[in-house]
Amino acid sequence: MFLISNSIDKCIIMSDKYRKAPFLLIAAIVLYGCSMPEGLEPVSGVEGDVEFQGEWPDSIKAVVVIALDSLVHPEQHLIAYSDPADSGDTELHYFIQLMPGNYFIVAVGLKIDISIFITQREDYESGEKELPIQELGIYDIYRTHVFSEDVRKLDVWSVSF
Repeated sequence: MFLISNSIDKCIIMSDKYRKAPFLLIAAIVLYGCSMPEGLEPVSGVEGDVEFQGEWPDSIKAVVVIALDSLVHPEQHLIAYSDPADSGDTELHYFIQLMPGNYFIVAVGLKIDISIFITQREDYESGEKELPIQELGIYDIYRTHVFSEDVRKLDVWSVSF
């Protein structure tokens, strides 16, 4: 117990439980301001596997799975692409995050190094350069609709070189 004096004539006695109140109030404000993280946002997209059989041709430097929103002038409709499988790999597991909508999904061979492809992507999209891709003999072009918070699992593609 201690004394707080407002004037010489008047004294107020404050008990220990009231002395802790300001500290508890500050702690409550700090804890309220620190909210718990809500985790990762749900994603939508496509995923699957591509298996490679045989000797990779010298003309193909990598394989990527691409998502297009139209098959007319694909260089202008390239939405996203997967991580690459490098020459000599036996398989590629891919995931492409996409906004909800309709897409065409296909695996293609890259005739150039993936780093060059990435740095020159704007040139391909503008039509200034032709996409440096090679068909892999895969006649499956998946047409799929991606819904919000939905990851579509596509069939396994098998590529024979």
